[in-house]
Amino acid sequence: MPAEAERRRSWFWPIVNWAVIVVVLWAVRRTLVGAWRELGQAEWRWAPEWLGVAAVAYLAGLIPAGFFWYLTLRRLGQKVPLLPTFRAYLAGTVGKYIPGKFMVIILRTAFLCGEGISPAMGFAGVLYETLTMMSVGAFWGGCFLLWHGRVLGLERVYLLVAAGMFLAATLTTFPPFFRALMKTVLKGVAGMDPVKLSECLSQIKLKLVVAGWLLMSVVWIFWGASLVAVLAASGQVELDWAKDLPTAVAATALATVVGFAAVAVPGGLGVREAALAAILVPVLADRTAHPNLLAIVSAGLLRIIWAVVEVLLFVISAIMTRSGLMSPPQRPASR
Repeated sequence: MPAEAERRRSWFWPIVNWAVIVVVLWAVRRTLVGAWRELGQAEWRWAPEWLGVAAVAYLAGLIPAGFFWYLTLRRLGQKVPLLPTFRAYLAGTVGKYIPGKFMVIILRTAFLCGEGISPAMGFAGVLYETLTMMSVGAFWGGCFLLWHGRVLGLERVYLLVAAGMFLAATLTTFPPFFRALMKTVLKGVAGMDPVKLSECLSQIKLKLVVAGWLLMSVVWIFWGASLVAVLAASGQVELDWAKDLPTAVAATALATVVGFAAVAVPGGLGVREAALAAILVPVLADRTAHPNLLAIVSAGLLRIIWAVVEVLLFVISAIMTRSGLMSPPQRPASR
């Protein structure tokens, strides 16, 4: 029976992943066809400085996320210093482009290996930070769809994915569930003392959940601002930041959650862009003559800008690690 259950689980998640991919691509088909028809008709008036703003906004959003990871590690009993933890967090963002997304955990833990971090607790910290980010993103994306989805004619599949991810992520980040999950996942880790594990996980409490929701909401605000900046760079639409920022926050969050749900695709590459483009089209429909093309181009540019920032952060972090920068000074040995 255990072997049969294991076989069922091995089939279930790949089916879910590919189902998400197929449904999203099906939902975006009209956007792709419309963009192809509009190709060559749009008159672009590029303002490149806004692309720089988009990059800075994305980087700014990583800071509260990194700080939440630091808080989580400290709660898990890891006495890691602040700046090296930020360095490890920023360096690890590029790892999501490796299939399976486990490279994020490996990179962040590796960059902190000199700070005495436990690999098991590093894994738990990354998982908790990621699930909290997806939970908050799914919440804001779901609110957007419930409020505007029917008016804009958005596909219901996005609401279903957002609702599913919100329930899954929120339940697993609720302290009792997360403690049980980590005890199961880390049970067979070599050298892991069950008593010490329970003691560390017991520090994941409601205060950390509240801090995570506040910090991750700030993350999504910055990342929504990054999308607005990309739209501003195109010169195709007149933007009202007070009105467009909340929509961009929800659209970016929802598309990222959909991309994350497609675990089989490294970094949700293509899936996130398809979802974001499909969400943007009805938002832009009455504001530009080429909504499909603008949606596709904006979603693609946003990915490129974020990926460039992530690669640069990894390179800079690697250089700092090799040169010993951002590491706490070594204490002299006691005599």
